[in-house]
Amino acid sequence: MDTAKAIDFIIVCLEQKKIFIKDILDITKQIEVQSRQEEMEMDDLVTQRQTRIDRLKKCDNLIDEKVKTLDKNQREKWEKLVVGKADGFDNDDEQKAFALMLSTKEMLERINTLDNKAKENLQEQYEEAKRQLAELRKNTSNSSDIFNFK
Repeated sequence: MDTAKAIDFIIVCLEQKKIFIKDILDITKQIEVQSRQEEMEMDDLVTQRQTRIDRLKKCDNLIDEKVKTLDKNQREKWEKLVVGKADGFDNDDEQKAFALMLSTKEMLERINTLDNKAKENLQEQYEEAKRQLAELRKNTSNSSDIFNFK
């Protein structure tokens, strides 16, 4: 595969990666909303999200493989570009790749924030359920004493 085709392939993968990350962000938003509900239905959302994450990993692997096919100078530059680092751009492809990576980084930061909030909400609900169970056990053990004749 010549250099131009490899770069085109990398850009297509970066665009696809952005789509998967957008999907993951949307699903994570739904998970965060569900985490605030009394009755949560997240199983399907978690499965959908994991599917997108698996596809995202495949994109990353394809990108890595194609970057390795580039000549040394371009490989070094593209290794930086595909992780969102740049020292300047020699052409529109490099600029486009960098813009895609910046966009995906921003979405990943939002995903991380939403993830943390969902975990916090779930932890709070877990603690409340634990407290209610302990209270129920306490009340149950106290009420059973009234039937205990000595």
